[in-house]
Order: sequence, then C-alpha cells, then structure tokens
Amino acid sequence: VAQVLADILTLYGWEVHIAPTPTVALLALRRKIPALILLDFNLPGANGVDVLQYIKSDPLAKDIEVVFVSAENSPDTIERALASGARDYLVKPVDIDRLGEVLNSLPPIHRQVSGDCTGAAPAKRRISVTSAHSRFPCES
Repeated sequence: VAQVLADILTLYGWEVHIAPTPTVALLALRRKIPALILLDFNLPGANGVDVLQYIKSDPLAKDIEVVFVSAENSPDTIERALASGARDYLVKPVDIDRLGEVLNSLPPIHRQVSGDCTGAAPAKRRISVTSAHSRFPCES
C-alpha cells in the first residue's frame, strides 16, 4: 500500500519518503521536514496515535500535517486519531479522489515546497509515508 501511494503522489509532484517503522520515520524528521505525513494506525511496536503525539510534541515537527491511512475503520479509532491532532483519516483501500481532496485541503504553505531542518528548500514537496506493511527501505 505504501508503494502504491508513493507512486501516485510522485505523479502529483510530491517527493515521497517511505519509512518502514516509526523509529525510521522519527529519525528521518531530523534530516528533512516533510509538508505532510501519511501515517498508518497499526505500526510495528507502536500505534499511530502514539507516534502522532510524539511528532506534535517536537518543536521542529509540531506543525507538520498528519493524515492517517489505515484499514482500521471503526468510528472510535477514527475519532481517536482525529482527536490526537490528525488532519484527516483515510480508510484503506484509499480512494484516490478522496486523497486528492485531502491534499488540496492543506493550507497553502503545506501545498508549497517544504524546507528541511537547515532552511534549504528541496525541489519538490516532501511527504513521508509510515506504514506497518511497507517492505521498502528508507531513503538515505
């Protein structure tokens, strides 16, 4: 699922980074700040709400928009994710039109090029996808 989303987002001009674990994702935040994080609810060794709360507690990362993308579709789970600070919640399989709506609903600053920790701007908008089911290595 993560690679399919990455392929779609790349077509829309996003630079995509897939993090196979929460630890890899959180370490990647130290290298480059993405404009958006797509976060699975069920992750190896953690749940997405815990990861989101960690992100929101980090002064460098607290303003990153986070959208859950998960097969978990119970109303309680979705409510918990949104109450924890997620911008939105997409249920797998992800409806591409709905994904487009979410991307277009981002504040203008998040739809523009995002910077890194040093203030330099990459050529494309950055997005980080953290998935429990990703078997793809993290970019360096």
